[in-house]
Amino acid sequence: MIETRPTIFSGRPKYTLLTGMFFVGIFAAFFSVPSRALAGGTLYFSPASVSVSIDQQFSLSATVDPNGNSGTSVDMYVSYDSAKFRLDTITANGGGVITRAASIDNVNGTASIAIAARAGSPVTTPTVVATFSFHALAGVSNSSIAFTDSSSATATGISGNALSTLTPATVTVTGGSDTTPPTLTQVTAVPSVSRYLTPNYTFSSTEAGTIGYAGDCSSSTTAAVSGSNTITFNTLAHGTHSNCSLIVTDAAANPSSSLAVPSFLISYRSDLNQDGTVNIFDYSLLHTNFNTTNSEGDVDLDGTVNIFDYSILHSEFGGT
Repeated sequence: MIETRPTIFSGRPKYTLLTGMFFVGIFAAFFSVPSRALAGGTLYFSPASVSVSIDQQFSLSATVDPNGNSGTSVDMYVSYDSAKFRLDTITANGGGVITRAASIDNVNGTASIAIAARAGSPVTTPTVVATFSFHALAGVSNSSIAFTDSSSATATGISGNALSTLTPATVTVTGGSDTTPPTLTQVTAVPSVSRYLTPNYTFSSTEAGTIGYAGDCSSSTTAAVSGSNTITFNTLAHGTHSNCSLIVTDAAANPSSSLAVPSFLISYRSDLNQDGTVNIFDYSLLHTNFNTTNSEGDVDLDGTVNIFDYSILHSEFGGT
């Protein structure tokens, strides 16, 4: 009878299915790497292309696509051509919390706002986070309204900026050009006799624009707003000024009709009663108010009627 014995492998371990599974598990555990969120978010305007007419309002929706991540905040900086567009408002959308108030600079064509997601409600899909409302000022073809490189976003698991792409909108302004000029109206004239060498003048305009001056009068104020405007004339010589006027030219280069400033006399500081002559009546006012703070006797406008005011009146006495 032949005896069968199990084969023995001298000096070698015996491998089984169970041992193989054990080593595979150890290998996988050792070399496995935790998954990490990847940047790649996009900040873009919707619609991407807009065509409007001059003087028409239009809105662009700032939209964040977090690329599958959990977005927690977005910081937006926008640039645009301020000669072609006026940004009126920025409104937060999507239930976000404003963490930096909207800032609009229609002189330089820049704007910004920062918005955060509410706690426990991150942005995980493309979401409109803000609406930018513009007004078309002048004709233009494919002008860009863009997010600048200062724009950024944060997302759970991402260190640094979660945005990889910033996509602008292009706007074309068409239609008939603006041919309506501003209308100017006087609000407050310069007094007919003024003892101030730099008097004020107030007028209103139906449109914003650039102020132009003619005649004896000029001013460092060259920008008008829609509504009331108070300007201070540069230093004027003593005497009558009857040729001053101004115009306002709007963004579409439409000039207003000339607004004539009524004739006025620049008298002397000592002409306290503003009758055009420095005489005994002015001296009487100074004498009555001497050592007081009454403005009607304060020649040098320092808040006190004193010997300095008398000295100026004495030097200007008889002036017309």
